[in-house]
Formats: sequence, C-alpha cells, structure tokens
Amino acid sequence: MPVVGGEVVCPVRGDGQGGRNQEFAMRAAIHLSQRGLDDVVVLSAGTDGIDGNSQAAGAIADSYTLRRAKRKAFRRSEACRTAIRTISSTLSATAIITGRPATNVRDIRILTAQ
Repeated sequence: MPVVGGEVVCPVRGDGQGGRNQEFAMRAAIHLSQRGLDDVVVLSAGTDGIDGNSQAAGAIADSYTLRRAKRKAFRRSEACRTAIRTISSTLSATAIITGRPATNVRDIRILTAQ
C-alpha cells in the first residue's frame, strides 16, 4: 500500500468546481480502468480540508469510477460537481469532506489493492 505526500500539479480549465486531488483521483480512475485494475482503490486529499474551490478535501476512486463519470468533468476542471457528486451514490467514487482543520501539512495519496 503506497502512501505518498506532496502536491500534484494539474491544469485548470474553464470555470468548474473541484481541485487537484479530485482531478488526480478521477485521472487515476481512467488509468485503472484502461489497465483492468479492478482491485485497486486510490485516495487523494488535502490535509487542510479543502481542494481547490470545492468543499471537499479530495476523493476516493477506483476503476469503476470512470464507467459512471461524465467526461465533461475534465473539459471544465469540474471533477467535484460533475463527476464525483454524480457517482458518489454508487460508492465507486466518494468526495472526502473533513471540514477545515487548523493546520495544513501537505496533500496525501494512498493506493491500496486486494
């Protein structure tokens, strides 16, 4: 189970809602789906409790996330509102909402497999 710290860089396009951690989780879902890695789950979240301009700290996703997400999320940098919220009821991707702690260490990513 790899655990990685640090902040990823991703392009921001359009006027969507979300941030780099939710974008990372959604792009990881694409990678997992393309390779048939159905037993891997990725979590990406900010320790400050926010991700970009959204209320979420990040997201959890797997290879099934892509099958339920709307591709327009990536055209407008809208991983949070369009994709994560659309599919969160399926338990295939979930927004992580923690509130605002008084500290910010760094972003964290965790990958796990069965």
